[in-house]
Amino acid sequence: MYNASLNRPINHATQAYLIHLEIRFWAVVVVGSKGSGVIMSSGTYLPEEILVDILSRLPVKSLCRFKCVSIPWHSLITDPRFVKTHLNRNNRCEKIIVNSDSLYSVDCTEASNNHDVTATKLDMPSNIHCTYILGSCNGLILVADKDQLPKFLLNPSTREFKELPKFSIEPIHYRFRMYGFGYDSSTDEYKVVLVWFSWCCSYTHISFYTWRTDSWAFRYVHDFPYEPRVLFSVGVHVNGSLHWLADKCSKDSPSVKLYVICAFDLTREEFRDLVVPCPSHEPSGLGVLGGCLAMLVCDVGHTNVWVMKEYGVTDTWTKFLTINLRSYCRKNDFISMVDGVVLLDTNGMELVAYNSEEGESRYVSVHGIPLIKHRAKKTYVESLISPHYERYKGIENSRKR
Repeated sequence: MYNASLNRPINHATQAYLIHLEIRFWAVVVVGSKGSGVIMSSGTYLPEEILVDILSRLPVKSLCRFKCVSIPWHSLITDPRFVKTHLNRNNRCEKIIVNSDSLYSVDCTEASNNHDVTATKLDMPSNIHCTYILGSCNGLILVADKDQLPKFLLNPSTREFKELPKFSIEPIHYRFRMYGFGYDSSTDEYKVVLVWFSWCCSYTHISFYTWRTDSWAFRYVHDFPYEPRVLFSVGVHVNGSLHWLADKCSKDSPSVKLYVICAFDLTREEFRDLVVPCPSHEPSGLGVLGGCLAMLVCDVGHTNVWVMKEYGVTDTWTKFLTINLRSYCRKNDFISMVDGVVLLDTNGMELVAYNSEEGESRYVSVHGIPLIKHRAKKTYVESLISPHYERYKGIENSRKR
């Protein structure tokens, strides 16, 4: 029961019906089916392709309710192909997730248009204790425990979560860590990467979690060439690879350290260098801007935003804009852009919204989050992606049938 061939832009009639469906949900019920479509209480026959076109544009919260309408609707909404269609149509509607005493969400569109925004406290399962957020990809969040070890894969929009297998190593012996979470399109699965730098050993410990097998694999690397620029570094996922800012010794002068971007290919499971756009200036953070890898270079009073327009090609680094700030910004760990407005993270509970068309910036205050326990912000999108491999692949549904 699925056909995603209808990809044309939504028309006014569909918009009107979508609004009607959202606002008057309990008044519009399915009373029967005809072929692959449904018959509404009004007697209107709705072909499946129209139904998919409408539902795939609705918020996750609505779709979670609509799964209860009927067995056919539940089957459609949980179908892996529908889940991916919904993700592809909504993957630019970003939100900011903040961990404090609980998890909070801030709408990026709202933040880009206002001077003040209020965060929404997310309704999370009672056994989810989020101490750190180690990455975000396609609506899934990688959550760590108090020891900063990956603990859960969580979808904050559906409240579904999966506990990861435990580690067999002691984290106390490692001084630096690089975390990463991303999607491998070649195998259609999600992966977690954790790089450990030991206090006392000459080798680097690399841990890989594979979603399909639900297991960790380990590798020891001698003379690992990279050193993260911060104690705990969270990777940025772009183009099937994870990226961290790092230092690397120069081949010509081993005592000289170079600024580089350490990239890890999730398919090949290999590390490589990406050259930074301005090697003589210390980079401040990495992010994603318009689907491209982006880098921040902060200085007193202003921030330069660089974008790699063609992934992996050094010559395509372009200075996208310069933002004037009243203070030195911190080590930024996310960048977002909504309708030409770039959002940057700064110290405390403020964002900077920069209008790239008008060349003006303003500060956006975020309310509703306890400041004393504030730790980090990451961007995410709302999706129906399940953190459980078998549900994501539809294996559970096929077994039930």
